[in-house]
Amino acid sequence: MTADTIRSQKKIVYSVQILRGVAAFFVVLHHVLLQLYSRGSGREFDQGAAGVDIFFVISGFVIYVAGRNLDWSEFARRRIVRIVPLYWMFLVLKIVFWKLSGGASPRPIGSLSYIVSSFLFIPAYRGDSPDPTPLITSAWTLNYEIYFYLVCSVILFAVPRRFFVIGVFLVIGLTSMGGLGLTVSTHILQIPAILSLFNPICLEFLAGIVLGILWIRSGNWPTGFGFILLCISVAWFCIAPKPGLIDFHRPLFWGIPSILLVASFLIFELKFNFRRFKFLLLLGDSSYALYLSHSAVLPILDKILTKLRIFWEVEAVILSLICILVGIVIHLFVERPMTARVSRILKLKTKTPIVESV
Repeated sequence: MTADTIRSQKKIVYSVQILRGVAAFFVVLHHVLLQLYSRGSGREFDQGAAGVDIFFVISGFVIYVAGRNLDWSEFARRRIVRIVPLYWMFLVLKIVFWKLSGGASPRPIGSLSYIVSSFLFIPAYRGDSPDPTPLITSAWTLNYEIYFYLVCSVILFAVPRRFFVIGVFLVIGLTSMGGLGLTVSTHILQIPAILSLFNPICLEFLAGIVLGILWIRSGNWPTGFGFILLCISVAWFCIAPKPGLIDFHRPLFWGIPSILLVASFLIFELKFNFRRFKFLLLLGDSSYALYLSHSAVLPILDKILTKLRIFWEVEAVILSLICILVGIVIHLFVERPMTARVSRILKLKTKTPIVESV
């Protein structure tokens, strides 16, 4: 059986599934250490935030491999099932807890229009925040994801499927390049939608599509080449400067090593048996729940552990493990039943694919 045949028959790309879990863990570890560092303990792990860039590359890969042959309605409904229910649940919970606490929060909840924007994935500023982030700050990436899905849905609706890649590249590519041109105008960049959706970080989705094309059509790359890409990726992450949350240079600093990392894992997919790593696969399944839940779990746990006066290294391990455990529990007992119910409501023809993006 040739490599191309194996690729075409694969329903789950296990290496990518594991990489999703690793990326989610990096984001969690980044926030754990940032929280400890903010009160004078430990050290920062800035590179962990690059898990977001890894997610974006994986998202483009998944959309090409699993979504390009769907009709626009099926594609859009599957994206809604994947992203919206759990995110809205956490938004509602955050608002409820804020109300129950009598508004006792380090940051204001924001105006009604801001809250509505958070529910609708519309970039908006929260008070005097320098970046247009939603009510759940870590979910700022979902604005980009939904934008990408919207573009893909429109392209699937408007043009024949054989032109899907061309259409997506034209729209995302032109807006991203337009964003680079707009950097000369600080006034225009104050508009949240322009600042966010014209951001070149969206080029990472296109890179994922290219990897999807190579995965389907390319030959069997040698394992050594995969290790070379992996080493370059790790070295790049280590020496690249830290970009801002919405930094137009981010694809250069963290996007390129993310592309190389995903590419290396795709090469390894046909070389190693990733199916045996059950826990890592479960972590990959739980990555979305982990991504959304950890920002709510961390402040609560931190208040408890602070009173114990333990070493910051131990505290970091405890915080990370509990966040992972909560994410897995939410995935198994909340996200999966919720996804199944909403899938029935939206009358999806097929199950939501296991290999998904955050």
